[in-house]
Order: sequence, then C-alpha cells, then structure tokens
Amino acid sequence: MNSSTTDFFKDKTLYELNIRQFTPEGTIKSAIKHMAEFNELGIGAIWVMPIQPIGKLKRKGSLGSPYSISDYCAINPEFGTFDDFKKFVEVAHSYNIKVLLDWVANHTAWDHDWITKNTEYYTLDAQGNPVSPFPEWEDVADLNYSNRRVWEQMLQSMRFWVENFGIDGFRCDMAHLVPDEFWQFAISKLNESKDLFWLAESERRELINCGFNSLYNWNLFHIFSGIAGGRNNVYDIDNVLGNTVFAFPKNANQLWFTSNHDENSWHDSEFARFGSSLQAFTVINFLLPGIPLLYSGQEFSSHKKLAFFDKDLIERKSFDMFHFYQKLIQFKKENQLLWSNPQGGEFKRIFTDNGESVFVFMRQNGDKKMLFLANLSNKHSDFTLQGYDFCGEYQDFFIGGNYTFYPKHYFNFAPFEFKLYYTKY
Repeated sequence: MNSSTTDFFKDKTLYELNIRQFTPEGTIKSAIKHMAEFNELGIGAIWVMPIQPIGKLKRKGSLGSPYSISDYCAINPEFGTFDDFKKFVEVAHSYNIKVLLDWVANHTAWDHDWITKNTEYYTLDAQGNPVSPFPEWEDVADLNYSNRRVWEQMLQSMRFWVENFGIDGFRCDMAHLVPDEFWQFAISKLNESKDLFWLAESERRELINCGFNSLYNWNLFHIFSGIAGGRNNVYDIDNVLGNTVFAFPKNANQLWFTSNHDENSWHDSEFARFGSSLQAFTVINFLLPGIPLLYSGQEFSSHKKLAFFDKDLIERKSFDMFHFYQKLIQFKKENQLLWSNPQGGEFKRIFTDNGESVFVFMRQNGDKKMLFLANLSNKHSDFTLQGYDFCGEYQDFFIGGNYTFYPKHYFNFAPFEFKLYYTKY
C-alpha cells in the first residue's frame, strides 16, 4: 500500500466525470474549461469514465457503452485526441487535482482486434466462440485470465496511460470479476514507477491485499435508499457499520456515495431516490471515515436519469447543491477529525432512546470532537441524548452560534432533520 498516495486522499473528495454528458460538446477539451470550477468546488481527484473507442459491433443505443472498449490504447474520436487528454491531466495537476482513469479489465468490445487475432484471450463456448460475461452484457466479450498473455497485454495497456499521460491511478470496473492474482501482479508492477491510487468497484475485501487503496460500499448506499423509501431503519445502518467502519482495515478506505453512473442511469437521480432525506445522507457520507464521491451533475442539482448509450446532457438547475457540497468538502479538508483512515479521528456511535429512527455519532481525537445528530425517518421523532463523551462547548456547522452539551438533552426533530456540531480549538 503506497503511503504517499493514501496520504494525499486522506481529506479528498472524488468526482466521477461523464465526458459524454458533462458538456454540450461532450469532449475532453470542453471539460478542461471547467477545471477551475472543479477546483472551486474543492474536488481533489477526478475519475474519468472510459475515454477509449467504443465498439460498433453489437453496440447498444446510438453511441454505445463506454465500457465496451475496442482499443485500450486509443481515444474515442468523439471525445477528442491524445493531446486533449494530456492537456486535461496537465491542467488538473496545475490545480493539484489527481486524475484516475476508469479501467475495464474484464471484457472488451466485439470488434477489438484480439477477437480475431487472439481468440484464445477470451472465454470460449463449446464451439470455440467468445462469450459475454452475462446475458444482458451482450455488447462485450469476456476475457480469459487463465491465459497469461492476457495479463501481459493488459499490463502494457495500463502502463501506456501512466507513462504517456501521467495519470495518477485507476478506478477498476467490476474488479471482483478479474482474478486477484492479476491485480497483485499489475498493481505491484505499475506502482514500481509511480505511487498510483487504486479504486475497486467491489466490496470484496480480499482486493485490499492485492494493493487496492479503496473499495465501494454499496451496502450503506442501499440501506440509505431503503430508509428513504420506508423499508429500512437505523438498526440496519448499525448492522452495516459493524461490518464496515468498525471492522474495515485501517490501511484502506471505503467509497461513500448517493449516486454514480450505474445508479443514475439504471435507477434514477439521487433526488428521485432520496427526496427530502438527500442532504442528511450526504452529510453522513462526508463525516464517515472514507472517501466521498460526487457524480457529474450532482453539484448542479441535476434531476435527470441520464441515458447511458446516447447523448443526454446533464441539467444545470441551480448552484444550491454546489455550495452545499463545497461547504462539506472544505469542512472535511480543514478538520483532521474527518480525514480517512488512519489519520482521522475515532468514530464513536452514540445511542439514544429512539434507536429505530435517530442516528447519532461522533468523530473524536482528544479534546477535538464532531457530533452529528439526525432523525432518519419520515415522521417527527423525540429522543434523549445521555452521556459524558459528547459534553462540551460546540459550534453549529450550518447555522453558526455556540451550543453547550450537558450529560442529558431532550430533542424533537422533524422528518430527516439533522444537526452538525464541532469543537473549534
């Protein structure tokens, strides 16, 4: 595990950039013009969805899936040129923003050269023909990692982007579908020349032993969704936290989110999913140990369920959420209590007499404390907070002013109301 890379991400927020839908032009060059905007928002790293050419054979929709790659070492001409991407990375670095490239190691498009020149690189059926990983993924062919040549070719392709463009890491699509042994091989080789950051789209913890710095946490996202829809409650959050925050290795971090390209395109926007609970769950994501993620359009209150295989420009409805995220991003940067493992403050769950609806926790390091209280239900909730750990003088993060906590407090919170307090020393 690279300590310098982990240290950089300790207080950072990751942004998933959908090049196709982010601007009217849908190009890398047009996205560069928004780099100052990313910097103003406070973004520390940008994960760029795949920019390679998209297969035409068995293509879905008019433009196809970015995850159906026909050439690992080229750029989709619809997105731009090599020079455009070099400039993108250079400008990002000038703002101290890292760049991660989405990497699809499990499968290729059907018109990738390997299909005809190296059929043995693929999983074959009884007739010797390449097959898709899953029936619904008919636009891609499954790679066969029992063939060591696939490892070498994939490593060379990944190295191409590190050496020629200076990217800072990879977000690895469906990482659990690729053998652990390959990831151990590729990560160790590529980290020899540069401290790269490795994000796995997976909850499989064995991947940390392969060298990954961060894993997805889908479980908490789904519990949050269930609470917003009345199907789950705070007890379910505690079940997830017991297996994640309290049990997660200290040398890696989890990725927290309220949206990403999968959830937006296949289900709906975070506004449709969470409604009035969105801000409460967003704040929790920024306060937990780990890395918060924003997806293209979230900062502009885009309510769109974006098409995945066609052009569908994000909405720029307002700057309300921009300023909301900006405030949280800055708060995380400035308060070591909120940093990722292992630098951040200890996470402490505080229980009340209304355990089904009320969620309270602290981050603490000595006398420095952060206290979060929320009613995570769609009805008014009374609760009593008792104890000594949280006692002291705090500032209210959202409305300002001082607040003193004594050993016993009574509260009545509106549906999905939340409060955030912190000590300022």
